[in-house]
Amino acid sequence: MRWTGGLRPRSQAQPGNWTTTKRRRTMNALQSIISKVATRAPLTLEEPATALDTMVSVQAPSSQIGGLLVAMRVRGETVEEVVGLVAR
Repeated sequence: MRWTGGLRPRSQAQPGNWTTTKRRRTMNALQSIISKVATRAPLTLEEPATALDTMVSVQAPSSQIGGLLVAMRVRGETVEEVVGLVAR
């Protein structure tokens, strides 16, 4: 099989790829933030900033972005969350 660009098949993936590891770590952080908001728990000052950075820099799936924003809107944004986004 010849690789022509885009995503590589698993057999050709580079296991120690720094970019892949960083992307996976930031996506896990976003997923944990979404889970926290879904339980109606307030976020710390740092978590909204981390979520925003992840959404912008890692190109998070639109389903995750939408899920986080809708969950925050339904639950209601806290002052700390807004300050965390603005301070970034």
